[in-house]
Amino acid sequence: MTRNPDMATFAKYCRYNSGSHFLDSGSAYGRHWQKPGIALDAPDAVIDIWRNEVSGAIETAHFLASAFGIDKRVMRNFQRWTRKQGDTESWFELADRYATLRT
Repeated sequence: MTRNPDMATFAKYCRYNSGSHFLDSGSAYGRHWQKPGIALDAPDAVIDIWRNEVSGAIETAHFLASAFGIDKRVMRNFQRWTRKQGDTESWFELADRYATLRT
């Protein structure tokens, strides 16, 4: 099976350290970004069976890579544009404003 070339990017940012907050669960070492990196060759989904319980998990990075692509040209343009904006807004606010300006 050929993997999406954007998979490494999604895997990297699924483990991105976005900081912590006093309301975070996971104590000192259980935060999502502190877990091992996502293996690019890991299965897309896993089903676990224990006694009479069945649970499943979908690998987020794999799902995102299969559902979405990364337009590198748009990303470069956005990065250039954000450098001109200064540090007055969050990335979410900048992304919203950038998308609004482009529509």
